[in-house]
Amino acid sequence: MNKHSEWVSKESNQLILSSLKNTVLEYLAGKNEPGDPELISQAFHTEYNRLLSENRNWVEDEQSEFHLHFMALLLAGYKEILKVSTQEEALAVLKKAAIDSVKDDIQQGVRYALDYANDPMRVLVEASKEREEMFFGRTFTFARICDDEERYHLHVQKCFYHRFAVYHSVTELMNILCEWDWIWAGAIDPERHGFRFSLPTTLGYGNDVCRFYFERAGDCQCGMDLPSEQE
Repeated sequence: MNKHSEWVSKESNQLILSSLKNTVLEYLAGKNEPGDPELISQAFHTEYNRLLSENRNWVEDEQSEFHLHFMALLLAGYKEILKVSTQEEALAVLKKAAIDSVKDDIQQGVRYALDYANDPMRVLVEASKEREEMFFGRTFTFARICDDEERYHLHVQKCFYHRFAVYHSVTELMNILCEWDWIWAGAIDPERHGFRFSLPTTLGYGNDVCRFYFERAGDCQCGMDLPSEQE
């Protein structure tokens, strides 16, 4: 990944990982007896490193190196939280760790980019295309179903996160992962920016593909499968 991108950076990826790890450890420390933070951290990191070691075969490129670290942190945190709390609470903590901790900063950056763009939809569409290569990489498969001046329909046919969750029998974690796209999408104001976004189906919720629909506000058919979209 030698190309520069304003939409992808090692610094932002590291912030995501750090926020996830720190939030989980803070929660675990609060659920255990005072005086044993080192033991809590050790148990978490032992599981995290085990997951990294045993799943190295999932790494195909630099991008999937990040995906593996993210999922190993998420799954390690999930397993450790389940030792001291309920599944519902575990998912709530992980949502806070993976989404809420970075949501405001990401939305602010996307909103700023859209507010000052001559063509906000085109800016976000080009960002999506750029991230296919520079963030997602070879462990994701994309199909651009429709790409013109009025609409951009993208199908995600293969997703590292979904396959990893299925393989480890933790598909409930997709409730968090499928919410990730609504972080940046929450910055879109159809009236101000002139387009709408919808995500009517996802692999994580049991559908055949993830459908990402960007459409001009005046010609919005979000959430529909049009005849021209048949694969």
